[in-house]
Order: sequence, then structure tokens, then C-alpha cells
Amino acid sequence: MKTQKNNCQTTQLSHKKIAYNTLKKFILVTVLSNICFYASAQAQTTDSIDEITKQRDAWFLYLKNNIVGSHPKPGSALEELDRQGSAAYQILGLNNATRLELANDEANQKERYVFSLFNTSVFGKLYSNTESSIYDNSDYKSLFAMYYKNTPYAQDSLNPDKKGSTRASDFILKDYYHRGRPYQVLDDNYNYIPDYETISGSSYPSGHTMNGFKQAVVYAMIFPERGDEIFSRALENGESRVILGAHFPTDTILSRVLNYYYMSQYLNNPVVLQSTIDHAKQVRLAAANMVDCPDLKACLLQQETPITDGYAKQNNAIGYYGIFTDKTPPSYITASQLPSKSENLLLLRFPYLSADARRTILATTSYPKNSLANMGLSPTLQDSGLADKYWGLIDLPKAYNGPTQLDDILVVDQTPGLPNDLADFGTKDIWKNSISGVGGIFKKGSGELTLAGNNTYTGDTTVNQGVLKAGLINAFSEKSGVRIDKDGTLDLNGYHQKIASLAGEGKVLLGSGSLDAGSNDTNTTFAGEISGSGGLIKTGAGTMSLMGKNAYSGQTTIDNGVLELSKGASLDNSTISTQSTSTVGTSAKSRTGAATFGTLKAVDNTRTGSVTNAGKVVVSAGKTLSINGDYTSSGVTEIAVNGMSDYGKINATGQLNLGGDLYVDVSQGAQLTNGSLESVLKGNSIVGAFKSSLTNSLLFKFSPHINNNQVDLDVKAATNQPSSPSTPSPTPNQPNPVPPITNKPDPSTLLGSSILYGKTLAYGAAEALDKTFKNNAKTPLASYFWSITNSEQAANAAVQTTPLLTRQTSEVMLNTTQLFQGAIQNHLTASPAAHHCNGSASNVFNSNSNADCSWIQPLGTWSNQQNKGGIAGYDGTTLGVIGGVDKQIDAATRVGFSASYARNNLTGNEQSNTRHTATVNMYQLFAYGKYGLNDSSALGGYIGSGYHHVDGTRPIPFAGLSAHSSYGGIPVMSGIGYSYYWRPTNNLTITPQVRVDYSRQHEQGYTESGADALNLKVQGQTAQSLLIGAGSKIEYQSTPSAKLYLQFMLGYDALARKRNKIDSSFASTPDSNFVTNGMPRARASISTGLGLSYQPNDQTNLSLSYNLEKSSKYLNQGVGVSLRRLF
Repeated sequence: MKTQKNNCQTTQLSHKKIAYNTLKKFILVTVLSNICFYASAQAQTTDSIDEITKQRDAWFLYLKNNIVGSHPKPGSALEELDRQGSAAYQILGLNNATRLELANDEANQKERYVFSLFNTSVFGKLYSNTESSIYDNSDYKSLFAMYYKNTPYAQDSLNPDKKGSTRASDFILKDYYHRGRPYQVLDDNYNYIPDYETISGSSYPSGHTMNGFKQAVVYAMIFPERGDEIFSRALENGESRVILGAHFPTDTILSRVLNYYYMSQYLNNPVVLQSTIDHAKQVRLAAANMVDCPDLKACLLQQETPITDGYAKQNNAIGYYGIFTDKTPPSYITASQLPSKSENLLLLRFPYLSADARRTILATTSYPKNSLANMGLSPTLQDSGLADKYWGLIDLPKAYNGPTQLDDILVVDQTPGLPNDLADFGTKDIWKNSISGVGGIFKKGSGELTLAGNNTYTGDTTVNQGVLKAGLINAFSEKSGVRIDKDGTLDLNGYHQKIASLAGEGKVLLGSGSLDAGSNDTNTTFAGEISGSGGLIKTGAGTMSLMGKNAYSGQTTIDNGVLELSKGASLDNSTISTQSTSTVGTSAKSRTGAATFGTLKAVDNTRTGSVTNAGKVVVSAGKTLSINGDYTSSGVTEIAVNGMSDYGKINATGQLNLGGDLYVDVSQGAQLTNGSLESVLKGNSIVGAFKSSLTNSLLFKFSPHINNNQVDLDVKAATNQPSSPSTPSPTPNQPNPVPPITNKPDPSTLLGSSILYGKTLAYGAAEALDKTFKNNAKTPLASYFWSITNSEQAANAAVQTTPLLTRQTSEVMLNTTQLFQGAIQNHLTASPAAHHCNGSASNVFNSNSNADCSWIQPLGTWSNQQNKGGIAGYDGTTLGVIGGVDKQIDAATRVGFSASYARNNLTGNEQSNTRHTATVNMYQLFAYGKYGLNDSSALGGYIGSGYHHVDGTRPIPFAGLSAHSSYGGIPVMSGIGYSYYWRPTNNLTITPQVRVDYSRQHEQGYTESGADALNLKVQGQTAQSLLIGAGSKIEYQSTPSAKLYLQFMLGYDALARKRNKIDSSFASTPDSNFVTNGMPRARASISTGLGLSYQPNDQTNLSLSYNLEKSSKYLNQGVGVSLRRLF
């Protein structure tokens, strides 16, 4: 047992020894670490002081030469303002014992006392726990030594008796200027005494104020979140010197300017800046432990700022700073006018902002240029030539609370952990100033920025990342449109906010506040999520489209414009209220004009809480608005209808309280058939009924009827159709008569609408459709017209139902046939001799007179038929070829055979929003002959036939369809001509000629496809032409093998004025026949041609020609090549 006990004691001793050695090592390491850290910190401080010492003489010289002007000159206006300011503050002290007592206390210049003044400004009620500990903190002492004890010093180069000695810069200037103090130069009435300017003193600048600002700079660099109160305390400290009569106002202003300049240079040195940050971090850690507050910034921001608040109430004028040097309106500097490096003053306060952004803050928070703060350095007063004359205008207490004006987009890249961010402003910051201007804010970074001013800026606000938070009611400018990107959040923080618009895909946190959006009347889309117990108010005439699943539970109020729910958006937890402020009534008809009411529009299947509709509720076709609760309507309920199974619905779990108007929207192109639209509205019970049922369908009306707990819709024709107007027989002077209107046309009918808009082409179709609708408004044909909402649409729709190109294809066939007829006639009139084929009337006695002949002529034309008689014309192109062979029968007779092909591509002119197209393929055969009457005259003639085929497309835009047609036709052609050949000279031949050409084009009937109930069944028809022509051909032999020729022909079509009538009907609808008048063909025409013929040998002739034909509103131009060959 004893041995065991000894072993235990030995073990215990061993454990104690190990613990002792471990503790000893820990203490040693800790002590050594602290010694190393302290040594490193001391070395860093030494390096920083060395950097300052190297530069401070240059700093001072720049100050003296470029910034510090002399004190106000005797007798100057500025001096008088200085005297008045001094008198006012001395009188203030006499009348305010408390303030005078403070001023007397602040005459104490002991460092510890000055420290205590500013320690209170930093810690407020926490002051008692911090004073001795921070004052004795080694890191604080290092910072104090770096700035307070070293920065505002220099070798004296101004005062001979002190030259070369290192002195405080304010004392160098005091001794240089020798300005008398107020108590030395002013009498009991605060007026200058005689010869006051000869009195030597040390008033300019103020040393007490200088020391106060030096202490303020040190503390503001450590605790930038309290910078506004710290610098305000320094200003108050300067005021005390004026109250006591120890200094003039400008003496204290210069002390402030000196420190702002030194602070900007101090922070511009990277070594000094880094050392300052390192020491400041340690001081802050110590301070957090002293006040027992881990989140030091939060604790400090909770402390009051009485001096700052007091100055803010005076617009930061602090008495004599509000004295103006002239009577002109206040004017302010711009960011570009700020002194160089002045942006460093805000480096530790706004570490997340660019230098330009910090300069913007300094400029927009500055004192007016014509205030005493500027030391009188305006062009109207002294020292206006100083380079950096605006240091005095910088108002740091105000600048520490953010900008006051934005003239461009200010980028806020607020990111935690930035190198110069002592107070973690990158995570959270607050701007207390009210911001105006035409600029905006672009918020980047993950940090949270709180706006706590009454902001009125008009530029856009973009929350690209992080959080933009409200610090009071209407902190977000109601004049600014807000966009919240995917990684951004707008936090109302429970405050009511007004914004111009809301867009983006981020988050909105309402808390218990409400968001009022839309006042700029623009259309926006918000695809993010809105949450909280607050509500949403839609204002303005624009549309705000919500696409997210919103979870907020407050009320949604739509005062004006449209709140659109799309892409699955829901407001499950929100009750909806649409408002009406209309002064013209609440009927659906009045609501189709300018919107003075709120609209809830469901363009996708969506869910909401109970809906109270005093404005308008719109449900898109094929979508359902599901209401978890009651639907109560005294406004307009609008349902969009596209088809029998494609219409909007409202399904409520609660009661339908019906009133107001039902409005059926068919504007998207409804296509309906027989039957009813069931369950348009549905609830668990129904109370009341709609006061009226209206629609934008011109031709039909919808009637609601209650079927148990649902509302169904039936359809009827809108009105009784009027009898059709009579159409007088056309006369030559009135080719397209407009029917006389004995009664005012009914604009709710197709015929009445066509008459109103002068669509004469559509009269027949319109009348047939009206009769069809009257008999049965539920036919497939009628359903296509449900979407028509006005008379103009109705008239255009009627035109769109007329046949393809109003059968102008037959006219194109006649014209193309005449081209081939002309080619044959030209071939036949080549010479008076029947045996000649080479196209030369000048070589009648050719040696190859008994040869056979072949010829071919490719051709191409471009034609334009203008609109005529209310009918759209067309543009056409024709590519074709004709050729033949002929044989000598005897000395007077030659006969031949020819074949031709042509392809015509037609594009109709636009009429009533449609443009028809067609392709016409033509195949023709001819037999021709020629008989020579004598050596100078001949007869020629031909007969022919063939086959034509048409493929056409007739677009019907109002129905979103196109009708296609394909049909054929048989042509018959014949003609005869007489030519007389006159050769006045060897080189000139003139050939007068007369001819008669007949053409008959029969087109088969056809039934269209592709347009459903709007397909037409068109009857066959025949078009004829009998063209009588007279003209001449003039040939000039320019060389033995070449000649030029000119020809012209005047034509008269004896059958042209016979107007084609097209019989049609709608293929799907019995008894829908109608007649459409075609375009009248012109009687008179003129054609001319110019060509060049080349005959390389007796067997070959080649010619090139340009041809033109013109008649009333018709023009055809073409080119042709002809080759003839003897064999």
C-alpha cells in the first residue's frame, strides 16, 4: 500500500511539474509576443514619423504660398464682417452664462483636458469608462505623436528671429502676421480703436482652435463613425475663442483649414496610412473591451450627437459661418473645383467609395462660396489668386453623413473587409443627409446601406448587390425608379416608402411598411419576391408586372394603372383592392379611354386573396384567376376570349358579389363556334348581377347568365342588319359608283362600316356576311369576326374576304398574250415578200429567198397596275420565250408554227392591311401565215390556243389565316394585220401597219384551302380583248450589217370597258353568295419600241429591243432578244 501511495505522489508531482512548465512557456511566449508586437508597432510609428518629417516643411510652404491668405486687410469689407462676427459672439457670451462658462473652461489647453472634450464626443454616455484607459493606450499615444505632435509642424522660414527652428505651424503664422486680438483692437462697443492696425498680437490663426482640430483629427481617424460629432465639437471649441474676445471668426476658420489640409496630406502617404490603421484597430479593440461592447460601431452610433444636430438645424452655418460676404444668392463649388487630395478627408469614413465619389460628397455638402467660411477668398475680395482657395468651404461634419446632391449615377461598391475600413462601413453604413439632384445611386457589393434623409433625387436607383435600407419614412426618393437585381434587396425596414417605379428580380422586404410604386407612369417588370406584413400600393398610369411568388400579407391597393400578374405570380396572402377615382363614371365604355382607375390583370394562372374591385379586373384568355376568398365587384370585370375553350376565368372559394360591368375582350382574334362559354366566373354562391354586359366586338354581343354558382356567356348578333344600299348601273363617267346612302350607315355592321370607310370593293361580301350573322351568329364563319372592335377594322376585314386579286389574273393573261401576239405580228411584217424571213425589209431580193426559217425571242417585262376604282392594283414581272419555224409554200405564201411559255409573278398593292400574291404559268401554241400582195405590201394572220395555270395566296390578317387557290384556264387567240413597205432611200425603210388582235381568257372556278370558314368558292369567268391598232416601224440601215429601228402603235380595245363581275361564296356557309366588281380595263393604249438589229451573214439576224406600253394607270416595260436563222 505504501509503495502504491508513493507512486501516486510521484505521479502527481510529475503532473504539477508539466503544468508549471506549460504555464511558464505560455507566459514567456505571450510576453515575448507582446514585446515583439510593441517593438514592431514602435518601429512602424518611428517610420511614419520619419515620413512625416521628410514632407512637413514642403507641406507648410505650400500652405503659405497657395492656401493661407493674410488676415482681412484694414478697412476691407471682410474685416468689417469679421468685427461684426466677433461682436455678435461676445454679446452672446454675455447673455448666455452657460455658454460663457464653457468658453472659459475651454481656455484650458492642457492635452488631457482637450482629450476629455473629444472623448465625450466619441463615447457619449459611455465616457466614464474610457477616458484614462484610452489616453494611456500606447497605440493611441503613437497616433497622437504621429499627427498631433509632428504633422502640423515645420521649420520656421518666415520669422527671422526664429528661422530654422521647428515650430508648430500656427505659431509660425501668428508671429508672421502679428494680428491684434479683438480684446486688443476693439473698444467696449466692439468698434476698432484708433491706430488699431499698429497693434501687434497673435490672433491669426487661433492656437486653441488649432489644438482642438488636431485632437479631432486623431479621434476621427480612430472612430470615423463619430466623425460628424467630433468635428462639430472642434467647431464649437473654435466658437469659444470668439466668445471670449480672444479671436476673430477668421482666426478660427484658418485653424480649421490648416488641419483639413494636413489631414489630407497625412493620409495620402501609404506608410503613414497603414500605420494609422494598424494603431487605430488596436485602440478600437481596447475601447470595445472598456465599454463592454463587442460591436463597437453599433454602440457608438447609439450615442447622441447633440452638437451635430444643433448645427444641422442651422444648416451647418454655426453662426458666423453663415455670414455672407456679398448679397448675391449662395453659390457652391463643384467636385472638380475641390483642392487636390481633399478627398482623403473621407478616406476612412467612406472606404468603399471612389475618390471621385468622395469629392462629390465634399462638394455637395460644402459651405457657400460667398460665405465667411471661404475666408473671403472670392473674386470680389482679397487673395482671390490663391491656387487652393476652397479649403475653407469643406464642411466635414456634414460630409460625414453622405452626399446632399447627385448630378450623375453614384456607384456605391460597398464590400466588407476593405483595407481602410476601420469601422466596417463595408458591411453597414448610414447616410443621414437628404439627397437631391438629377443623378442616382448604383449599389454594388454585399453590404447594407441605409438612407436616412428626405431624399428627392430623380435619377435611377439600382440595387445590384447587397441591401439598400430605409432609415425613415420616404427615405427612398419618390422621384426615383428602383431596380433590384438578382443579388439585391430593398429593405423598407417597416417604413412607408414611395418610389417612382419598381423593376428587377431581387427581394423587397416590407416589414410592417408599405411600398407605393409607379408614379412615373412607366411600364416595369418585377420578377423577384416581396415579403413582410406590409402592403403594396400601385400608383401611376403605367403597368407593373409581377412575376414572383410574393409572400407579403398586407393589402394590395391598385390606385391607378395596371398591376399585372404573370408567369405564375401569386399574391396568396394579400387581399386586393382596385380603386376608382374616375370623374367620368364607372362603366366599361368610359374605362376604355384614359385610365383613372386601378386594374388588376392576370395574364397567367395566378392566385390571390379576396378581391374587392372598384376599378378593373382583367383575366387573359386561357388563364384563371384563383381567389382564396370572396370576389366583390362594383367596377369592371374584363374577360378575354380567344375561342370556345380559350377564355379567361375567375374562380373564387368564397362568394361572388356581382355588380358593375362585365366586359368581353375579343381583340386578340377570337375564333368561336356554336355553344356557350361555361364557368367564366365561379364561386360557392352568387349575390347580385352585372349591371351591363359590353364587348369590343363590333358585330356580336355576349350575354351572361347565372347557372347555379357559375356565370356562363352566350353570343348573339349585335344588331338587326339594314337592307343593302342600291347600286346604280355604271356609266362611262362613273365607273365605280358609291351607293347613295338614304339612311346613316350602321357602324355595327360590315356593310355599314364599309360604306363609312369607302370600301366599295367589299360591299357584296359585307352584305352577304351581315345576312349570315343575322341568321346565325354562332357559325364558324361568324366566330372569326367576334374580335372586331371598331368600324375601321370591320371595313378592312370585309375587304380581306374578297377574291384573289379581284380576278386581275385574267387581265395579266390578256396582257401577256398580247406580247406574244405582237411578237408574231412583228415577225410577219419583217418584209413584203412571203419568201423572206431574215427580218430585213431592206433586203427583199435576198439570194436565199426559198429558204425555210426558224426564230426565237426571249423576253422579260415589268408591269405596274395602279389602284383604280377602289380596287388594289399590282406589280408584276414576266419572263417568257416564244419561237417558231415557217416554210415557203410559193412565191406569195409562207406558213409557220410557234410555241410560247411565260411565268408571271404578281404582288398585289396593299389594301386594308393585306397584299395578295399569284403565279401565272402560260403555255400557248400558234399557227401563222403570210401572204405577199405585191412588192410593197403583205397580209399576215394567226390563230392559237393553250393552257394557263394560277397559284394564288390571299392573306387574311384579321383572322391570322391565308387562303390558297390553284386553278387553270383555256385561252383562244387570233389576229390579222396589213403592212405597207416604203423605202424613200437606200438606208431608210418606213412600214405603216394596221392590225386587229382578239384574245379570250377563260378561267375555271375554284375553291380555296387553308382559311377554314373564310375559304371562298369562286365561279369561273371569261375575259376578252379586241385590240385594234395602227402604227409604223422605221428602220435605218446604219451599216451593211446593222440597223436601228423605232416602232409605235396606238391601240383601242373595243371590249375593254366591260367590267368583270366575280361570283363568289364562302365555301363553308350556304347561301352566302356575293358579287365583286373587277377592275375596268382601259380602252386606249400606246406602245413603242426601240431596237438594234445585226445581220452578221445572209442566214442570221440578231436584234435587241426595249418596249413600253402605257394605258390609264398601267405601265409595262420590257426587253427582248430575237434570233432568226435561215436553213
